[in-house]
Amino acid sequence: MIKANRHHLEFALHGVGHEYWADGKMQRTEFHNQAGEMRDADDIRKHIRYFFKLMDQYMLGFKVQTFIPPALMHSFGNEDKGFQKILNEFGIRYVPLVFNRSKRYKSPQLETIAWENNVLLVERGESDVKWNTVACRPEFKFDRPVMALHWPNILHSDPKKNIGVVTEWLRYIKQNCQKKGILLTHDSEACFTQYLHKTMSTIETFNDEFSIDVSWIKKVPVNLVGKSIFLKITTPPGISLKISGARAQPVQRSSETDFLKLEIPEQGKKIWIKPCT
Repeated sequence: MIKANRHHLEFALHGVGHEYWADGKMQRTEFHNQAGEMRDADDIRKHIRYFFKLMDQYMLGFKVQTFIPPALMHSFGNEDKGFQKILNEFGIRYVPLVFNRSKRYKSPQLETIAWENNVLLVERGESDVKWNTVACRPEFKFDRPVMALHWPNILHSDPKKNIGVVTEWLRYIKQNCQKKGILLTHDSEACFTQYLHKTMSTIETFNDEFSIDVSWIKKVPVNLVGKSIFLKITTPPGISLKISGARAQPVQRSSETDFLKLEIPEQGKKIWIKPCT
């Protein structure tokens, strides 16, 4: 089932056991202690290698580019001695986390975004539903880039009713995204590229045209940024858009049809858009 639906799924690294065992005793999280201090670097690498061995054992073949910190225990800011350096060694590029739960050796570049050792860290906020609530009713504020759920949330105590819970969540997500003008993205790269654009791009108007400054791409490590950004633009009938500085791209998914998809210009050049009759 997983392999058959691989184009609709994305695997993330969360851990091998979530908890950590030492001297026969269980500790809460696999990669950090309760103070947010990183465990032994070689031990961490061993755990991650075994995660990928398990992936290979079942021939899952997914590209893993995101890490979800167990119990939200994490650390950043200690550069080459830190966790992001290890993640980068394994090709992990994105970490959704809760900043005020993490041990910070320095402040993030922005309130909700940081980057370190070619890894992007993004504030995901606390879950709106408790992790162990079974078949919970959909609830989300739609004020952040990631919806954090746990398996019990979308499962039913009666397995035959699982699909009903999932269907309710899907309806809730689609309706609210449509109502609030939110884009459902294809994967982590597209999601966090769009969030960088939303957070860091600036728009200026000049008479009947406007520009979009995406010079932030010169600050963020190039491996973290995708190829496209999306704009929500409503134009009256008979009005077209003249775009310079970037190329419009065809949308490929139904969730993108209400958006203008643009190729991110090289070197962060400005994008100019002018309505035309």
